[in-house]
Amino acid sequence: MRNTAGRLPILTTSVMLSTLPNAGYVNNGRYSVEQMREETGITVEDIEHRMVDFGIDAFWLSHHPLLVAEPFTPEAGEMYSKEDLDTWCDVIARISDEAYNDPDLVRNAPYNHPIRRLDATHIEDPDRWATTWRAF
Repeated sequence: MRNTAGRLPILTTSVMLSTLPNAGYVNNGRYSVEQMREETGITVEDIEHRMVDFGIDAFWLSHHPLLVAEPFTPEAGEMYSKEDLDTWCDVIARISDEAYNDPDLVRNAPYNHPIRRLDATHIEDPDRWATTWRAF
């Protein structure tokens, strides 16, 4: 049983990776949508925000600083069914089509969420970080 459980995440991730449109493979299951950004102006964060409109989990973003342009790591949980994986991949394909045909639709997402986009203009400003109770 342990061997099967250990292989399941690898299998589900392999299914997802084999069907991703317009994504360049980088390494270790990491992909980049740098080419899409160059061609459409759509960033990996734009794609992640658009995924919220479909009610599915977004992919993992790489930690900052970004060493690869527009990186993401699709990771399916052990509880994803084949139908869940197909839905996830279909959503990514649809968003990719939207990015090329109607980039503003993707750029301004999410639409079906109570919180639109958070203001990230101060994300790199250490004076605005509240990492401990002493910051208050």
